[in-house]
Amino acid sequence: MNWNSKLQDWVSLLVHWVTRRRHPSRLLLQAGVFVVAACLAGGWTLGVRGSVGALNLVGFASTSDGLPKSLVVVVLFFGLFLALMGAGVLLSDWKSFRKAAERSAVVVVELRGLIDTSDSSLLKSLPRGLMGQRLDALIDVRELTVAGAIKQAMQRVAAMPDLIRRLRGSRAKSDVQVVVGGVLPVPLLFLAGAMLDDEGSVLSFDWDRVSEVWKPLDEPDDGERFELSGMDDLPSGTPHVVLAISASYLTDPFAIKNSFGEVPVVSLSLTNPLPGTLWSGAKQDALAAQFAAAVATLGNKGVKRISLVLAASSTLALRVGRAYDRRNMPEIACYQYERKPKPAYPWSVLIGPSDVELIPTTSEDVTP
Repeated sequence: MNWNSKLQDWVSLLVHWVTRRRHPSRLLLQAGVFVVAACLAGGWTLGVRGSVGALNLVGFASTSDGLPKSLVVVVLFFGLFLALMGAGVLLSDWKSFRKAAERSAVVVVELRGLIDTSDSSLLKSLPRGLMGQRLDALIDVRELTVAGAIKQAMQRVAAMPDLIRRLRGSRAKSDVQVVVGGVLPVPLLFLAGAMLDDEGSVLSFDWDRVSEVWKPLDEPDDGERFELSGMDDLPSGTPHVVLAISASYLTDPFAIKNSFGEVPVVSLSLTNPLPGTLWSGAKQDALAAQFAAAVATLGNKGVKRISLVLAASSTLALRVGRAYDRRNMPEIACYQYERKPKPAYPWSVLIGPSDVELIPTTSEDVTP
């Protein structure tokens, strides 16, 4: 057993318990201790000093002459009763809190596919405030992506729900916090998000390439949202649409034109998309909601298939994937962008109502 890790968990548990919201039992304990201390201290004197203009005022209230013994005994026992009741409730509260912490778990899903973050694993970078047993759900597909075995990498990512369920065991979903973060090709990130759709509470961390650390999405929401274009010009009954999302970079309109021909394009774009700027969880939730609304609107217009061109951070790609409802929305193919190869979008991951498929790009895939 790793006693150092065990000690850190206990210290973290104690600090988390002490700094939680104040329980009424603590007030009972404090009041009881104060009353007992006042009784045992014997006589006491309270002085007040102040001034009003040129007048200096001094006042005193004293019990030095002593209180009746019977009253002192009554107050003393009342204080002891309050202190014991508060201590008892605190002890019961602590035992319940400890049992809940021992029952809970944190499933850490780290996705490795492009760069090496192994020296700073997500599992070891979690804040101590996350209570519960740490369970490692590492999905490492770097060798597969480097070797071009994208289908095998896709299958490993698609199996993520089974991995989480095995680690969760008999625990209820409410007792499990899923933490996810990583760097993969965008289509695999979108797929991972779609696979996490039914996993309950999900907390995202992103890899900061500049400082080379894992960071939570804890910055304030600046209120900026996507601007939607191309939706009003789309004829009803159009079967195939390209949805281009510019969040961290601008999507490449020439590459889209060359790859998808005359397929209509609907765009969601931030005013000035830049990398390393999407560190607000609230903002990502709002952008994902805009994406879901756009996809639902396309479905209402009769669109059967959406080709998704997504220029976004890892966490936003995951969050957008989680917002996609594969049971009720049109099937969606998320494309990988490569600046040099032709075509610029060499492959995609197609997510349908019940299956996932890797699709190499051909002329038949991109023409309407």
